Amino acid sequence: RASEETTNAHEKTFLHQTISRCYLQLNENDKAKVVAQQALDFALASTDELLVIECENLLGEIYRTLKDFSRA
Repeated sequence: RASEETTNAHEKTFLHQTISRCYLQLNENDKAKVVAQQALDFALASTDELLVIECENLLGEIYRTLKDFSRA
């Protein structure tokens, strides 16, 4: 059961990262930020450090696009 929950968290993280990147490409930066934060929440639940780093990197990219350099 625990491995199934981890797999679900991985899948949800990947899905939300992909959706966030799509919003970013469409210049829907606020939507990208919300979905990227959801991806980070799933990554934290999965306890996979690489997923967490990828999500934090994506959020940094979004904040840079928003010119919120203190958060980027």
